[in-house]
Formats: sequence, C-alpha cells, structure tokens
Amino acid sequence: KGVATQCVQHLIQVAKNNLDLTTLHAKVLENNPASRRVLEKHGFVWHKPLAEPVCIQGEYFFGQKFRLSLVSGHHDWLPSVPGPASDD
Repeated sequence: KGVATQCVQHLIQVAKNNLDLTTLHAKVLENNPASRRVLEKHGFVWHKPLAEPVCIQGEYFFGQKFRLSLVSGHHDWLPSVPGPASDD
C-alpha cells in the first residue's frame, strides 16, 4: 500500500478511537487526482469546491473539499467507516 493510503487509514482510526470525532474534512487540489482517489477509496465523499484558489509557489490552484462521517447512520448521505475487525 502507498504512504498516503496508510496515512488516511491511520488518521481515520485515530479520529474514531482516540479523538471521538464524528466527521473528518479533507481538501484536495484539482491537479492532484491521486489524492482524491485515496480519499474516495476510504469513503470520503465530495462536499463542495474550495471558496478560494490556493497559491503555491506563485501558481493558483482550485480545490475540492471532501468529508467522511465516522458515525454509522449519523448522516444518511455519507458512508460509514467499518470498525476494526473483531475476533468473535
């Protein structure tokens, strides 16, 4: 697995298990489709475009905002994240 995939998996688990968060938000620049795919693979859904372009080294980029519900059934329009596997 790639580094980004491992980071997103770890972030989701920490947010759910240690921080008691209900939603995660992520921003992706439009010139980075690989990052968008990593988020979507982990259940993030498109939320809205960023309000302002981002300036990086003098170039402006538009972006998108994604979010992920961490509470099963909390938002019907957001997918839930499966919990850790049990030994049952």
